[in-house]
Amino acid sequence: MENKLGVTKPKNTLLFNVLSPVGPYYASGFKPVKLYCDPNRFRAAPGGTGNFKLGGNYAPTLSVAADAEKKGY
Repeated sequence: MENKLGVTKPKNTLLFNVLSPVGPYYASGFKPVKLYCDPNRFRAAPGGTGNFKLGGNYAPTLSVAADAEKKGY
């Protein structure tokens, strides 16, 4: 197999979320936030709108953000 320098799409990928506890950064102390993820609505994946650099990339997130706010996130 000949090695070639270049960029191609991967055959498979792994997604890592690295989390670690931290001490208070602000004088008021540590205040964690709650996050909301809807696996049925996305923008930066196949079928989403995040694969192009457009001003409208964030428009699809507005309804998700409103739903998250209603749910207390």
